[in-house]
Amino acid sequence: MVREARMSKNEFKIGKVSFEDFQKELSIDKIDISPENVRKTEATKALPEIEGSIDRIGLIQPIIVLRKGERFDCLVGQRRLLALKELGVKTVPALIVNDVDDVTQSLISFGENIHREKLSYSDTIDVLSKLFKAYAGAPPAKINQIAADLGLSRNVVVYYLTSELVPKALREMVDEKKLTRSQAYNITKAFWPDEKKMLRIANEVGRLTKTELKRTLQVAQEKPHETAEKVIEEGKKPPIVVQLIINVSRETADRLQVEAERRSKKIGETITVSELILTAIERLLREEG
Repeated sequence: MVREARMSKNEFKIGKVSFEDFQKELSIDKIDISPENVRKTEATKALPEIEGSIDRIGLIQPIIVLRKGERFDCLVGQRRLLALKELGVKTVPALIVNDVDDVTQSLISFGENIHREKLSYSDTIDVLSKLFKAYAGAPPAKINQIAADLGLSRNVVVYYLTSELVPKALREMVDEKKLTRSQAYNITKAFWPDEKKMLRIANEVGRLTKTELKRTLQVAQEKPHETAEKVIEEGKKPPIVVQLIINVSRETADRLQVEAERRSKKIGETITVSELILTAIERLLREEG
């Protein structure tokens, strides 16, 4: 149970967040969507379902707003607010948070949204990148602080921070389910910084097999000055197959399996032990070359 501590007549705290007041009927016309609300995309996703729920049983939880002069910015509850407007509701119960900096506003918004409808790929990258730039200290310390503040694993934070280089066009394709997150990341890494090539390959993904895509990205790294069309053509060619038999101990085999499962969980796609070993060999050859 969250402990509530009174501060003054109207002020109170819920957990570590301090609020200046609670309004049972705050005029919806006075509320704007905060620029610090982390849900920038998919704001209208599932609005009919939310409207139906509110219409049937009412609003279960108040929204959270920040006072801005005579108006208010909605930090938490953006979709509930939009649904209420569609239903023609004039007032809404609202918690008014004490004045806080924009980083803390983002933390409040992220903490609420991550436990509801999952944030889009683009929005998650944006908010983690913003926090990384705002926090003080060495990169490892900043990553640890972000992970602690948002309740995420360190690996997840690192994954999204390194995904900041993924162009907006590819992020949107991920949000539209046209690309997986790992495909967007790998395409970016293979063709950086040529965004035109990235987009050309991204639009071709649906017509490539998993093996063809992997080979296409390999060719891109081996021949960085080749055209996208030529890279795709090379990637579609049947690969030269060389069978290698590697004898390892049971302990090593078990560790390889654990690592393959860890990486699969991290990117949301299955990675086999064979693929893990092949990736390691290719990396070694590139470093040696």
